[in-house]
Amino acid sequence: MPTNYTKIRTLADQRGITVSRLCTMTGKHRTYLGTMQRQGGELPEEALYSIAQALGTSTDYLADITDDPDPNYLLRQAESPQERLVLLICSKIPEMTDGQVAALNRLFSLDKPAFDTMIAALEVWGK
Repeated sequence: MPTNYTKIRTLADQRGITVSRLCTMTGKHRTYLGTMQRQGGELPEEALYSIAQALGTSTDYLADITDDPDPNYLLRQAESPQERLVLLICSKIPEMTDGQVAALNRLFSLDKPAFDTMIAALEVWGK
């Protein structure tokens, strides 16, 4: 996923977080972002997700997919309650516990293979 290092640095600065501190907050070496930028590398999806969480924004913003830093920008654009629900589920899948996944499974009353298929489709659609 493309990475806009300028947006990362700007948001960190706005939040009073040094880039070095941001790196350690996300479990990386304090020079991780600088090294990745100098090497011209894109951040792995999991690193970009951790940084977005720490900065209170979305991976879409940090990857220049949107200019809206609000992590819920897609939810505001949803046209129906069903679309909002699907978008909300997609945004939360990476941080859901097994118990939450089980509760979601019960909510939809699906057997395990059907539920796994639904989650896989949502994960792909949510990226």
